[in-house]
Amino acid sequence: MTLVAINGIAETIRRNGEPENLEDLIFATARQALAVSGVERSDLDAIVISASDQTDGRAISSMLTAGPAGAFLNYEINIASSPGHALANAYMMIRSKFRKRVLLTTWGRASECAVTGGVEVAERL
Repeated sequence: MTLVAINGIAETIRRNGEPENLEDLIFATARQALAVSGVERSDLDAIVISASDQTDGRAISSMLTAGPAGAFLNYEINIASSPGHALANAYMMIRSKFRKRVLLTTWGRASECAVTGGVEVAERL
């Protein structure tokens, strides 16, 4: 049986007025996740990106974000639907023994979420 474990997690929250662009934030966060996990980028077998052209506001967003996510000269796949699907994809890669070490990167905008939270939405249902 192939065991799957999450070895490291990193998160970067960009506040209004901070100068970082998306690529810089992706690079810094991916680098931090690798440092936390004790894995070098050269040890990775695949990069799974959860990016959406709609969220990023540009066409083929993974073309510009794959490099900062660590995908240079590595197997890379973009799952545009959701981070949950990207996690499932990474899990299946490892369980199937297709890949051994996978870095998953995803990002989003809090402005895409309801400010009031889920309570109001649940009450409307």
